[in-house]
Amino acid sequence: MLLVVPVSLSDQKNLPGVEKAFEVFSPGSGHKLLVIGSPNVTVAVRETAQKLSKHFAGSATSYIFDLDCELGWPSACNYYFQQAAWYVGSSYDEPWLWFEPRHHSHPSRVAR
Repeated sequence: MLLVVPVSLSDQKNLPGVEKAFEVFSPGSGHKLLVIGSPNVTVAVRETAQKLSKHFAGSATSYIFDLDCELGWPSACNYYFQQAAWYVGSSYDEPWLWFEPRHHSHPSRVAR
């Protein structure tokens, strides 16, 4: 299965939680990782792919959209998912899971 992790300006602060989740609940063998994002987060996308690759036998790929997404919520979320679905559908022939960083709405809900 392909796990797709989106990276956006608002997601960057939540990425350590994704890494911790993979440390606690290892994806196991046979899974692939794709980290996606728009051009304004290219560095973060590549760094995230590099950091998380250790949980996927050292292999992770990334995809950068053609255009930055400045649509705001909720349109930006839909745009990211649409771009991912298009890319995965044209580049992979396997099931995939959208693995979105958790957004904390209140400081008391943050896992410690």
